[in-house]
Amino acid sequence: MYKNRLSSLSLVLSFGVVGAACSSQTAPLPPPPPPQPLPRVTAERTLPDHREVDIRFEGAEGAELEGTLYLPAASGLYSTVVLQGGSSWTTRATWEQVSFAVPVLGPVFDYDRRSFGASGGACCPSSDEDALYQLLAEDLAAAAEAMTVFDEVDPNSVGFFAMSQGGWTAPIAASIASDLVSFLIIAVGGALSTGQEALYDDLTGYSVCQRTATSIADINQAMRDAGPSGFDPRPSLETLTQPTLWLYGGMDWSHPAEFSTELLGAITASFPKDWTIVTLPDANHDLIDNGEICEQGPATADVFTPIMAFLDQLP
Repeated sequence: MYKNRLSSLSLVLSFGVVGAACSSQTAPLPPPPPPQPLPRVTAERTLPDHREVDIRFEGAEGAELEGTLYLPAASGLYSTVVLQGGSSWTTRATWEQVSFAVPVLGPVFDYDRRSFGASGGACCPSSDEDALYQLLAEDLAAAAEAMTVFDEVDPNSVGFFAMSQGGWTAPIAASIASDLVSFLIIAVGGALSTGQEALYDDLTGYSVCQRTATSIADINQAMRDAGPSGFDPRPSLETLTQPTLWLYGGMDWSHPAEFSTELLGAITASFPKDWTIVTLPDANHDLIDNGEICEQGPATADVFTPIMAFLDQLP
């Protein structure tokens, strides 16, 4: 220490400057700032026809997830929809993909699936379907909870819009967040077990994108005979309390409209529900009217007429 002081004094005499930078003792670095609490806004953008807010929130197992809340241009108190995609969903939708929905549904929140895009966490259990849908449902419930911190989100009108595989996730999430989620819209999914859907895909030819000659009547009977296998959504559907709109495509060769309606009817016969079931007769699995068996793209079927009728009758 004594030698250090002599060294410092020598420098002062030589350069005529007194400063901490000349000391051999380095000042300690300030501690890093504490992490900001979740949910938190990471970016905001105002565009001519809408607004976008990027939000980080905590999902299942402490994973930090991120999504974008798309808002109408005008401020207000809005009913808000959280999206849940199908098996091919990885990252959040773009404005181009949701712009048609915001004028009808109000604010739409979509987020990157865990481990994709800006979201952390590990994804996903492949050998345990029950664990998979529970994990994704906890993330979805957390996304709905994150919406309640925003002044423009009506906490009494937050719902899910789930597509295909998301139809198995959303009812579980609605049970987890039962005090918050007030409605569900489930399109082309959710009613039959994963094993039955795989069987349907094979019998219709969806799995190879080539329609077979097997009749719908024979296919439905084969699924009745097989019964549920794999993940079975029936327990979560029996306890589902929220009003739900089910949308199916009459030409959907991946998730059957007729057999799904049959299964949902069997549930409502024992467990009264506020459910509305609508089949769009010419729509395929992507809700494209008169589309090819595996054709993908923006929905062209009239999905908004039943959606608006459903939303208008909610309390």
